[in-house]
Amino acid sequence: ISAGEGVQHSEFNPSDYEKTELYQIWMRPNQKGGTPRYAEKKLSAENSENKTRLLFSENGQDDSIEIRQNAEILFGHYQDRKKYLVAENEILKNLWIQVIEGQINISGNYLGKADGLGIENQTNELTLSIIEESKFLIFRL
Repeated sequence: ISAGEGVQHSEFNPSDYEKTELYQIWMRPNQKGGTPRYAEKKLSAENSENKTRLLFSENGQDDSIEIRQNAEILFGHYQDRKKYLVAENEILKNLWIQVIEGQINISGNYLGKADGLGIENQTNELTLSIIEESKFLIFRL
């Protein structure tokens, strides 16, 4: 959702029995006003397992959802114990990594479900070691 000049929004769990967990992410836009907009993206298992996908970007590249901010949000889902390299980005050098589920290791920092790690001024490739099946978000800011 991009509020633009205003938007009404509500969320609820329609189930009396199933638990809902969600992340609500707010970013200050790089421009004022604008038309409110809404977009949704469903990730299929075959398109998201053992890879990292760009979900949101300023220009909608690689089939991502366009946002009004010079930022990228990536989703990673890895089932296998392996290493994933986060390449340096010459423009977006600050990172926030948020673990949704599983466990990963970043430079000796073990992160589990709901843990996050901020990295300022990333100047070289970063290695994420997948300890167990994991889902995580990477924010490039």
